[in-house]
Amino acid sequence: MYSLLPCRRRLDLCIHCRIVAQRLRKLGRTAHTLDIDATRIVAEKHFAEWNYKGERGYMLMVGHLAEAGS
Repeated sequence: MYSLLPCRRRLDLCIHCRIVAQRLRKLGRTAHTLDIDATRIVAEKHFAEWNYKGERGYMLMVGHLAEAGS
């Protein structure tokens, strides 16, 4: 179980956590499905890593709540 408390690391992340927490409370649900997926971005920057396809880039994790509505 993950906490919905503000992350306290950076101000923008903290505000994001509060917005997500407000949205979840408004939905009134106690259980949610977190849908996560990896997204590959090809980049030729110096700090980019080699990925499983042999390309240089970044592998980002993207997630959303399936029940959050539109």
